[in-house]
Parts: sequence; C-alpha cells; structure tokens
Amino acid sequence: MSVRSQVGGLASKVYPGLDERVWNRQRDRQFPSTRVRNSPPATLDRGVHVLVVPQEGPVFDSWRPGTRNFYFEAWQTAVEILGADRVSFLDVARGEPWESWSPRLVSMANEVGATHIITHIESDPSSESTTWHWDIAWAELLRSWDGVLLGLMFDSAYYWINAQSRRLARMSPRFMVVDICMPMDGSMLRGRPEVGPVNMPMSTVSMDLIRQRCAGVEKQWDVTFIGVLYPHRVDALEKLRSRGVHVALNPHRMDDARDYASTTADQPSWLDYMGALAASRMTINFSQSNARPVQQLKTRV
Repeated sequence: MSVRSQVGGLASKVYPGLDERVWNRQRDRQFPSTRVRNSPPATLDRGVHVLVVPQEGPVFDSWRPGTRNFYFEAWQTAVEILGADRVSFLDVARGEPWESWSPRLVSMANEVGATHIITHIESDPSSESTTWHWDIAWAELLRSWDGVLLGLMFDSAYYWINAQSRRLARMSPRFMVVDICMPMDGSMLRGRPEVGPVNMPMSTVSMDLIRQRCAGVEKQWDVTFIGVLYPHRVDALEKLRSRGVHVALNPHRMDDARDYASTTADQPSWLDYMGALAASRMTINFSQSNARPVQQLKTRV
C-alpha cells in the first residue's frame, strides 16, 4: 500500500472524501484547463461513429483475435455490426506522452465525426497503466467535440481508480462509466445511472478461433480452478480439499504454479484457457475482489 493510500485512508475515516477533494484541488492547480464543470449534454444529429482508444493497440502483440484484448474485440465487433466506415481507432505509440496523443485524439474525434469514444479510462493509452491524464484530454475534447466518452474500468473496486472517473463525471454528464465487474449506478454522482457490469465483446473471428481450439476436446477434470492464486483463493481451495473435493489447479499450465507469483508469470494463451474450460466438467470462479471485500462479476469467457 502506498503512503498516499495509507494517509488518505486515515483521513477519510475522520473526514470522508477529504483525500479525494484534496487530490482534485491539486489537479486543478497543476492543470488549470481541467477546471471544467457541468458542460452541456450531447445533442447529436448524425449517424453513430465509434472511436476506440485501446489500452493496448497495434504496437502490442495482443492487438489481434483470440487474445482477450477488450479493445480489439470492441473495435472488431463494432466493425462487424456497424461497418468499417463507422468505426475508427486511435493508434497510440507505447509510452507516447499525453501532450502528443491528447491533441491527436481531439483532432481525430472531430475529423471522423465520432459520436462515441470507447477507452480504458484507468490509465493513459499504451502507458501500461503507469500514467493518467484523462482529465486533461477530456477537458480538451469538451471544448470542441459534442459526443459521449465511455470510460471502461476493469478494477473499479480500487478507490483511486473510481476517484479518477468521478473527476471526469463532474466535468460533464457526457462521460459515462462502463464496468466489467460491478454495478456502477450512483458510483460517480449520486442518482446518476452508469453501465455495468457488462460482458466482454466477442468478435466472430475470435469465436471462430475458440471453436477451432475446443473442437474435439474431451472432458478430463471434474472440478478446475483456472486463474491467479491470490492468498484468499488459496485458503478457499484448501477448505475444499479438506472436505474431500479435488480441484485441478490451472491444468492448462506446463509448470506447477501454486502461488500468486508463479500463477502470474508465463501465463498460457487465452485460447489455451478456453481449451482448459472445455475440458472441465465444472470450474470455480471466485467473485471476491482482491481490492476489498466486495463481489464482482468475472467475465472471462
């Protein structure tokens, strides 16, 4: 846990939300352009055009079918449904600074006439979750663009990830959270609807790869657990074993991964994951978040 989280946690017990208010004021001072509040709602009079800003775009190996890249699947699925002329994506270089990708995003959104932008709102695109400047990009978009920003979150159970999105929601009602794990209504602003939990979009090309991978697979295991072994999951699996339930742990792996570190390293492909599920009569999917004691919908298939 970081020093900010520790200090913020103590302060919030005495003054709920204090740490978030302090952070927002610091952002306002550091980036004055982000002092935008309550911009007008969208009034679109054109056909739908979706602009995808991927977390991992073409510079990453995962930008292809069958890798569980949410943004590739969103882009490809939108192309299949809407047509290639109504879908675009912004190609951001690995580690490209916000001073570069943010104005390119504003320019592209206006050039293609985007009605919706879909992006990973937890971090800057292609930053590998190391930086966050979406409040600056959102402020610039609001000055010239009239569409809706759909900010996708994978880890909304973490306080500061939610805090970042709340900042964007206060800037304009044209920002909407889309969460893959949890119900989000009222999480940004009191009484305001959001979107979540949602399933992962799945393109027909990826579905074809899954069918090919699972063709002819026979059932091998009665009960499996396929995933990362967080400590609370290890404890739960040990309780099952003590009651005589044998659980095959990550049987798709070639090594003997038995703890958190080993199960996060050298992970097999997503298609191998699908093959292991197909070979299971039943699989265990733990819903408890690793961030805090809340239940999540886990969409992996």
